[in-house]
Amino acid sequence: MKLPTRRRLSRRCRPSVERLEEILSTSTLAHGIAPAHHGAVQKLVHAQAAPLTVTVQGRVFQLVHTSLALMYSGASYEAQQLHRNGHQGALARLNTPEKYQAVVAAFGPSVASGAWLGASRNAGDPNSPLIWNNSTRVGSYAFLPGEPNNFRGRENKMALYKQGGQVGGIDVSENAIFVYYIAEFSA
Repeated sequence: MKLPTRRRLSRRCRPSVERLEEILSTSTLAHGIAPAHHGAVQKLVHAQAAPLTVTVQGRVFQLVHTSLALMYSGASYEAQQLHRNGHQGALARLNTPEKYQAVVAAFGPSVASGAWLGASRNAGDPNSPLIWNNSTRVGSYAFLPGEPNNFRGRENKMALYKQGGQVGGIDVSENAIFVYYIAEFSA
C-alpha cells in the first residue's frame, strides 16, 4: 500500500522547522528519524496521557506515540530504549491470532495513521514472507484484505494501519514514516 510520506507545516512554523531540520540532519538520521524534506517536518503536538497497554499471553504491548515521525529503524531503536519492570522493549511481534486480536481491539482506534510492528521481509528477496523479529512467519490472520502486496518489490516491513474502518497489518517500505509504534515487553 502506497502511503503519504510528508505533510506541510504552516508558514508561521517555518523558523522553528528550519532549526529542527538542522538538528535532524546532523544528529538523528542514524537512528532512522525521518529527515527534513522540502522544508517540512511532520510533528504532532500531543498531550501525554497514561500509556495505552494490553497484556496477553504473558506479554505487555504498549502503543507509543512519538513527537517526530519515525522510519522503521528509528522506531526499532526507540523501542529497544524502553524498559518496563526491568524488561527491555522491542517492536511488537503479534505471532499468535490472540495477540493480534487483543492489540487490534486495544489500539485500533488510535492507529489511523499507522503504527510500526516488529516484522520484516528479507530485503534481498522480494518474494520472501514477512517474518516476526522472533523468527516466526507472519500468519495471514494479521493482514488487511489485499495485503501483503509488496508494492513495487519495496515493502519489506510491517505496520498496523486503519483503512476503510478496518484495522490490520500492511507491508510498507522501511522508509515510510509513522508517529506510532507498538512496543512489546515481558509481563
